[in-house]
Amino acid sequence: MRDTALEGVLNDLFATEGILIRESFTLRSEEGHPVEQIDGALEVDGSAYLVKSSGGVSLSRSTR
Repeated sequence: MRDTALEGVLNDLFATEGILIRESFTLRSEEGHPVEQIDGALEVDGSAYLVKSSGGVSLSRSTR
């Protein structure tokens, strides 16, 4: 429940600051099974970052 509340706050903050965001989504295997929950993704200065908030917020730079 806290993670969901934090996710909403972060999405609002990013939108206010004009940061491109993608809300939460689930990465799935080829068979369609959930592999990982991503709480959001954002783009800053042309770099993409993945956001995870389970047990605290973690921000990882994506390697595209």
